[in-house]
Amino acid sequence: MVAISQASGLPQGQTVRTLQPGEDQVSVQDAELMFRGDYSREGDDLVISLDGRSLVITEYFVSDNPPDLVAHNGAVLDASTVNSLAGSIAPGQYAQASGGGDLIEIGTVQTIEGVAYSTPINGIQAQLAEGDKVYQGDVIETGDDSKLGIAFVDKTVFSVSANARMVLNELIYDPNETENNSMVFNLVEGSFVFLTGEVAPTGNMEMKTPGGTMGIRGTLLISNVDGSTGVEEHSIGVEFDGTTGKAILTVAGIYYLISFAGNCQYRFAGSAIEFNTNGVLFYARRSVNIADEQGSTN
Repeated sequence: MVAISQASGLPQGQTVRTLQPGEDQVSVQDAELMFRGDYSREGDDLVISLDGRSLVITEYFVSDNPPDLVAHNGAVLDASTVNSLAGSIAPGQYAQASGGGDLIEIGTVQTIEGVAYSTPINGIQAQLAEGDKVYQGDVIETGDDSKLGIAFVDKTVFSVSANARMVLNELIYDPNETENNSMVFNLVEGSFVFLTGEVAPTGNMEMKTPGGTMGIRGTLLISNVDGSTGVEEHSIGVEFDGTTGKAILTVAGIYYLISFAGNCQYRFAGSAIEFNTNGVLFYARRSVNIADEQGSTN
């Protein structure tokens, strides 16, 4: 765990935490601050702020492998997601610092109601409009009473609700080299509906959430991550052709197969998982052999 310093003279509502050598997790008691807060860098320090309260984790970015953030219920924001949310060291100077700077286009905004923003790896946030491109590494956020629809290059389609936030970590797609295709997105908070495209059937599509990682095998998935707690709910829907796919959820190293015909839902925070089948029999609450399951879905 980390040491907590509440020294005199700190602004009201501010907590300072000092990392200890070798710490790989930081416990954050205020889950709402952790999931809904604004992330920024102040030198090597991480600052998370929301509604007059803030958490400063000193020297967070000193290490090449900074710790994950863990809420009191076990929900996690991993270090790579924290790094994306905090943004560039110096917005606009990423290209110079990295020796590159070409943004990799991975999708297009199809529909938008209200306001939505994208912050690419160069750290310069921009308001999105229909027809705008999104890029690998973007942090996507929606405002109050807003909706956003994105079509990705592999034909995966995302619908994003109001007050949502996600990170487009990676999308590699070549229709002629399917074995090398992959997708990794991180759902931080909000509601999402997505219909998978060409990457999912290869077994290389992952959705990271505060509770675990879902390996998607081709399906219509409805997900909600509660930004005040990190608790999440997911259900698999029926696709346009009447079929349903499956997802494999990994929590604490255990694989759970989610596959059914009908309305099934699971809800979890950390390692506590509840399944609700609404009377429909499906496979869950059991460990599966991930290699066998991947082979059966090809």
